[in-house]
Amino acid sequence: MELSMPPPQIYVEKTLAIIKPDIVDKEEEIQDIILRSGFTIVQ
Repeated sequence: MELSMPPPQIYVEKTLAIIKPDIVDKEEEIQDIILRSGFTIVQ
């Protein structure tokens, strides 16, 4: 299924990251690694 879009065409990918409850105390460290890897956290 191909959608017809006028130029410029922008393709967006989403990645879901789930932090397990037993590691939630390292949430800030995980977020820092994600951001340094070039991802954007939206929620």
